[in-house]
Amino acid sequence: MKDTSSLLIRSDAPEVELRAKAQELGMFSSHLVRPVSLGRSSLEERRWWNSEVRERYSRPGPGILPSMLPGVGQIVDDELFAIEVAAPSPNQSSPSLPSSEKMPGSSPPPSDEEIYAAIPHPRAYYSPKHNSWILLSWGTSMEPPPLAPSFKQQHNVDAVFRREERRLLLNCTVFLQLNHTHHFHKFPSAVDPARLDPPYEPDGPRGDSGPSALPLDLYVCCQCQVYLIASSFSQPFVPEFLWNAFLEEKRQLSSPETTHGTTIVTSLKLLHTAIKNKLWRGEDRLFKTTSLSFKRKLGSFTPITKEFFEFIGFSVCRIGEIEGLVPGPTDGASPEGLRNRSKMLRIWVEIGAFLTYFIEKNGQKLYLREGGVVSKAPFWVHLTEYHQTESVPSVGLLQTTSFEPSSLEDLTQNLALFGMISTHYSPSLLTFAYRAQCRCDPKNSVEYFSSLCEIENQLQMKGNDTSFLQTFISDERSRGRFTRDDIHEAVLILGLSDALHLFLSNDSSGSAPASDIVSKLTIGAWKSVYKTIAHLSEHEATEHAKHANEALRILSQVQGSEWLQGVWLTWKDRSVMTLEEAYDTLGTYESTGDDRIAELYSHEVHTSASFSERYALMVIAESRASDSLRRLAEIGGSEPKFSPFIPQLLLQIAI
Repeated sequence: MKDTSSLLIRSDAPEVELRAKAQELGMFSSHLVRPVSLGRSSLEERRWWNSEVRERYSRPGPGILPSMLPGVGQIVDDELFAIEVAAPSPNQSSPSLPSSEKMPGSSPPPSDEEIYAAIPHPRAYYSPKHNSWILLSWGTSMEPPPLAPSFKQQHNVDAVFRREERRLLLNCTVFLQLNHTHHFHKFPSAVDPARLDPPYEPDGPRGDSGPSALPLDLYVCCQCQVYLIASSFSQPFVPEFLWNAFLEEKRQLSSPETTHGTTIVTSLKLLHTAIKNKLWRGEDRLFKTTSLSFKRKLGSFTPITKEFFEFIGFSVCRIGEIEGLVPGPTDGASPEGLRNRSKMLRIWVEIGAFLTYFIEKNGQKLYLREGGVVSKAPFWVHLTEYHQTESVPSVGLLQTTSFEPSSLEDLTQNLALFGMISTHYSPSLLTFAYRAQCRCDPKNSVEYFSSLCEIENQLQMKGNDTSFLQTFISDERSRGRFTRDDIHEAVLILGLSDALHLFLSNDSSGSAPASDIVSKLTIGAWKSVYKTIAHLSEHEATEHAKHANEALRILSQVQGSEWLQGVWLTWKDRSVMTLEEAYDTLGTYESTGDDRIAELYSHEVHTSASFSERYALMVIAESRASDSLRRLAEIGGSEPKFSPFIPQLLLQIAI
């Protein structure tokens, strides 16, 4: 097997370096192995809180893993099937229908093109649960599919498709699996269904002249060229209320000789045969709704049964003393005939698909109690279960049986924040999702790290092995990550009020530089901690200073303040200033009086005082309990000026 160690390359390597490495190895640049989660930037991850850095990279926002895509894990209770339809065999016998005399008129059988058009799209999949269709069309390209005009007006297409980044890799999950899996971003109502090849028209067979299908959703992987076009479930062709009412009514027809499922199959088979005989045999005969045969298969001619037949295209007709049902015209000579023809053909396909699925699914339950069995008569419909084109990682089911409902809901919500579900979970997949979200949505890094810690805690409390997550979280903390609880703790350490904590909690993402007043309050609280430790032992003072500096770092990033961050960078590695160091910093002595120190500071230092000099004056002022030196230490410096507008909330904040 080929050694792939030489294929490793930095995650932030530029395209030029990729091509050079590929040429050296005699390979395409897309074959080079990068670390998991391509496209990460160490600079951006360190400065996630800086709005200018975020704007420079212009990331797409939160994403989801493949398990949350339509047709994969998001609709795990639904089974989807590709449908293949064939024309009925001319020699195939049909069950007899309760009939009377034949009605005049006939039409040619449906052509192969008409049968093909009865399915909304080659990549539309049938759901027996909904009795409707969903479009799932995978693609691999740097270029977008046909976009809806409304989407192009509202979005920057180049920003959505990020061609320069995505062109480096054809597919995340093939050839050495360069990423753990895909990371998709949803763009609702992005694709024009009428411009697909062929067009997607879920309501086309109705022949309505109303508006065309709504724009389709687009899911784009930010790491490679794979994308998915998906619709929601189409409106059931037979209205949902009518379909469900019909099935429920026929289910109630069961007798000691039959099961509930058997009566449903018998009723639908009669409908399926009636449509087939009309379309392929040209039978226009009337069959009596009062005959014993009709009642045995469909029960009484109830309003629901009458409405169902009328929707299909049958109408109540009387010939002499005989009353029954007769199909409408299906010839191509009139608009009505064309509408009836395409409508009957679609319903014939859907009933056949449902019957095929229902009989296969219920099998032994459909035995007649007299010893017979529902025959698997051909419905000329072949079902192939849908399997997504793109692979979903083979990961385990998260064991949640020991979770209380409220705890399970919290866990589900936390996983959903990473675009995951519990049925597709592994610790490594979770950490991949975390990194991908922090890369694509750095503004909410605090939220992602908080939820990651909560998931680890929830799993640990239920006896799960979380050693992998614990190690990962420890590594992230060493990189400066913090949680919502850490923000609250930072506010408490600096002695700030709950009102400020509320203000910061409402925007813990550094989404915009904090107001000047908040920055001034924060630095004032931080300096106050240093004032209070002047008389502590060196060890205690050092510990207090360490916690105060960390609190300042957290709040500076939460506020997105470059100024506060600069103060923290200046002081984060400095030791606590002793009284002797304070006198040395100002070039004076312990025996010097307050007035003389104030005079020296005011004339020689104040105009260009560094923070260390002001800090020295603060230490001396606290050691002497001198109000005059305290006031002098508070004047000047390079803090931001007060904003002329002070939010009402901040008026309640007290240090």
